[in-house]
Amino acid sequence: MLSTQTGTAHNVTNQARQPCTTCRAVNRYSVVGSDSPTHYPYITAHRPDILDIFLLDLPNTHYLLTNHCELSSDHNPQMLNLSSRPSMSGPQSASKRINWRKFQTELTPQIKNIRITTIDDINKNIDQLTKAIQSEIKNYS
Repeated sequence: MLSTQTGTAHNVTNQARQPCTTCRAVNRYSVVGSDSPTHYPYITAHRPDILDIFLLDLPNTHYLLTNHCELSSDHNPQMLNLSSRPSMSGPQSASKRINWRKFQTELTPQIKNIRITTIDDINKNIDQLTKAIQSEIKNYS
């Protein structure tokens, strides 16, 4: 099993400089990726994307991939659980739907008129924003 980020310097070739798509086809790897974005870039012109994938080379393997929607960095943590038997339950986070209008309505007053004059203010406000977003997602999902 190999876990990688497709946005790294090795997104087209592996360490042996073989094209990854050819390597995957020849070796019959399974490509496992999340159905929701795993990368949220800091540059606002860039869109969220799925950058984190797993390559599996294990026969008869059942897996459960969980995308943990935690705003701790620009990447969401991924957890891949492997089993030789099928899982009876699906991922909990996949069943949640977020009401984005309510989310926006509740979050907007919390982030309006934020005053930043020092570096400490930046850090404090980032922490408050992160907590507010996490709280509102829990409330409206």
